[in-house]
Amino acid sequence: MRWRYLLLVCCLSTGTHAEIYRYTNAQGEVIYTHQPPAGVEATPIELSTPNRLEPPSRPLVQPPSSSVTSGKAAFAYQIRWIGLTSGQTIRANDGNLHISVQLQPELQSGHFLRFSLDGQAVTGLQADAEVYLTELDRGAHSIMLEVLEANGKVIQTSAPLSFTLQRSSLNNPARR
Repeated sequence: MRWRYLLLVCCLSTGTHAEIYRYTNAQGEVIYTHQPPAGVEATPIELSTPNRLEPPSRPLVQPPSSSVTSGKAAFAYQIRWIGLTSGQTIRANDGNLHISVQLQPELQSGHFLRFSLDGQAVTGLQADAEVYLTELDRGAHSIMLEVLEANGKVIQTSAPLSFTLQRSSLNNPARR
């Protein structure tokens, strides 16, 4: 019985399309309705097809892209940015942004991370795979991650990831 009910609901929900009619009432007002009134000449309105956007062809999760800078590395980390994609626009009126990465395999003992924003290091050597950026200016930014040894030698560098930060302007009339 459930299957029959489900089939009936599916059949009734597909192909529903309402006609829209236009007519002018006795007061001269133009009325739009889904049912033409009796005794009044109503003109059917032709609706254009709605805009349709195809989903992006790129994968939702950005494939790991990084370069190994030392020629004889035993392995390379796969670096995946969490919740941040290249070209993304982020709204943060306070200018604060929390950024995380996932490394595969996990960070090895003796290896450290350093985040860089717009070509400038924003962290020292750290084992934590996240950074909290504060008071960022609005506009375009680029962030990178480096994997380093304890002596500061760069083992691997991620590809730069670009994003745009939107903030309310002090000149915004709505703020006055």
